[in-house]
Amino acid sequence: MKATFLQSKKFLIFNFIAITLFIIIPLYRSTAPSDSYKYCTIDDNWTAEYNGEVYENITLSQHLFPMFNKGDVLVLTRKLNVRDLIQNPVLQCYSSHSAIEVYINDMKIYSYGIDLFNENKLVGYGYSFIPLPNYYTISTLKVVFTVSENRSFNSVPAMKIVNGNTITNHNLRSGRIYLMITLFLIMLGLIGMPLSFLIIFINTNLSAKIFCITALSLTIGVWSFCVNDIIYFFIDSLELKVYLEYTSFYAMMIPFTGYFADVINKRRSLPWLRTLYWIIFASHCLFFTFAVICNFTNLIHFPAFLIVEHILMFITILYMIIYAVTLIYNKENFNKTVLYGFAIAIAFATVELVRFNISKYFTGFSNNKYNTTINIYTLIIIVTLILDSCKKFSSNIEERFQKKLLEKMAYRDELTGLANRRKCDEKMFELKSSNNSYAIISLDMNLLKHMNDTLGHPAGDKALTLFGNTLKNVFPKDTLIARTGGDEFIVIISKTSKHHIDKYMKNLENMMKQTNSEQDDITLSAAWGIAYSTEESSPEAVLKLADERMYEHKRISKMGRT
Repeated sequence: MKATFLQSKKFLIFNFIAITLFIIIPLYRSTAPSDSYKYCTIDDNWTAEYNGEVYENITLSQHLFPMFNKGDVLVLTRKLNVRDLIQNPVLQCYSSHSAIEVYINDMKIYSYGIDLFNENKLVGYGYSFIPLPNYYTISTLKVVFTVSENRSFNSVPAMKIVNGNTITNHNLRSGRIYLMITLFLIMLGLIGMPLSFLIIFINTNLSAKIFCITALSLTIGVWSFCVNDIIYFFIDSLELKVYLEYTSFYAMMIPFTGYFADVINKRRSLPWLRTLYWIIFASHCLFFTFAVICNFTNLIHFPAFLIVEHILMFITILYMIIYAVTLIYNKENFNKTVLYGFAIAIAFATVELVRFNISKYFTGFSNNKYNTTINIYTLIIIVTLILDSCKKFSSNIEERFQKKLLEKMAYRDELTGLANRRKCDEKMFELKSSNNSYAIISLDMNLLKHMNDTLGHPAGDKALTLFGNTLKNVFPKDTLIARTGGDEFIVIISKTSKHHIDKYMKNLENMMKQTNSEQDDITLSAAWGIAYSTEESSPEAVLKLADERMYEHKRISKMGRT
């Protein structure tokens, strides 16, 4: 069957783009940068003291220190001589896995993380916004970093003195692209994960795929929410930020690899790839569990596991490349949209991993702070997976509809909508293996030939339809009611008694009389015979007995009419 426009990829792409633009464009325009934001960068003329060595007149954004380890202390001091006074001054300072203390003229005005460091807990990293006294322009600023993790950082980003009344609004506007993409990914995950459980009743594999897509969207969205410092628009806890960031980062590869479970299992011709896949998937699950337990018990903190996660990610990417090449080499069928989407996303993800590790351990980060654009690339893979799943969902709905349509055609009488002889035979076969009691009623309409001959076949069809509707109204919904011939009907009722059957037949007589009183040209009349499972040893024998009683009833009825 040819797919309609509503089922086509073009329609799905059109809707996705339309909805996204409808949300993003107004938000983008409303968060345009403002020229009213003022700040003062304090980047140069710093004095740094580290491990007994003193570095004079350094520029933070350009200076690289030796890699800091747990317990190291870095002291930065600088004379403040700001020409333009900043109203409501706030020091914007970035710390990486370090407790931080800030002094003005040797008077402590801010402290974070000392208690966490002393308790051997994860301190976190990110921006601190520290209100300054009004006399800060003629003061000495001292910032002390106490490092809490090994190989934490080797540089410090430039600090700023900003207007506390406008900093949040400015950062929100300048980071609006990241904000919109991140919120989209998070909302997709929060809405899609619960909805995926509803699809389980339609297709279990499809439900699992939707869950993996939305879980991947949520984990990457939360990670980007933290790593790009968008979280500061909502909360100011560095500790919560680092927990959310590492948890989501270490978890994101689980739904990513889980998405391919059913596809890889179906390819029986590549057993070694299937085995390797499950090893990689299990490794991600075990690693995430182990890292979370170690961190929350303070045995080993999240940052120590970062290199392990990077290695696992590289292995997964390499596996995906080998898998794709194997499919192409063997000329097997695969979804090209998914293949191209993953090729683009994997290429950018690989570049991002290489860039991070080279910057961290060799060259240093730009402006001494790492920024990622992985959430932009994530949109590519999320859109790709959504389109793939929508196509499968549409195909699944169509297949189910066609299956039900074929089943209806195979087991339903076209005129009355009742079951047909094929369905009746299937039910008789089921009764053979059932221990439940049942009754079979054989019915034969009277006067159908007379109505066909005198009033025409439309009148006869109308009588058959009215009789079928009457049977459906009389007997319970779980009763099998079938039209097995021209004017022949069978009713099979499970778990019933003679008392109930007599009641049903009395209602049938009354309803036929009521219908006849409402019709000018149609007369409903029927002969029937009833037999019970307790009377014979097989369903066929019970049906035969019901037929015999029906013919006897019909003979008596004819004698009465004569």
